[in-house]
Amino acid sequence: MIGGIDVSHWNGKIDWPKVKTSFAFCKATQGMGMIDHTFQTNIQGCRDNGIVPGAYHFLNPTQNGRDQADFFAEYAKPDMLLALDCEGDGWNALTPQECADEIGVFMTFCKINIGKYPLLYFSPSFANDRLRRFPIKQYNWWVACYATKMPADFSTAKFWQYTESGGCPGIQGKCDLDMFFGEREDLLKL
Repeated sequence: MIGGIDVSHWNGKIDWPKVKTSFAFCKATQGMGMIDHTFQTNIQGCRDNGIVPGAYHFLNPTQNGRDQADFFAEYAKPDMLLALDCEGDGWNALTPQECADEIGVFMTFCKINIGKYPLLYFSPSFANDRLRRFPIKQYNWWVACYATKMPADFSTAKFWQYTESGGCPGIQGKCDLDMFFGEREDLLKL
């Protein structure tokens, strides 16, 4: 297992040479128009310091999944870890089938545009409620669960976000901490 972080503009300016981690998911985009203004700087900070870079998109369930995948593909690159963040407001307005359809379209067009599927980021409660109709077992998971261990139903996850209030050298304040269930060479294959 190796440790990592996920960051966005909420983490402020990061002193990347001081960051000691194996990988970092950096927020790239949200919905159809929001680009995280720290994304390019964060990705370059990862690259310059030997940290495996990752990009994630925060899906807006009220906007078209294909359009959002096309938007994300303008920033995400095949040599990055990729993730689709499924959480937040708006999902309860959709049926589980509508959730499955939008996520499925996003995943398909990431594969077409970028050459690979992103990880699915979700909490166990979100999966049980909103992803009941989505074939999540066909994809790799990044599960947000702030407990001492991963729930058994989600034990096949590749990544585990185990706290939202961790600390990391080079980052002022709290940050999300993650674990990858594998070695660096496995990480580089995703």
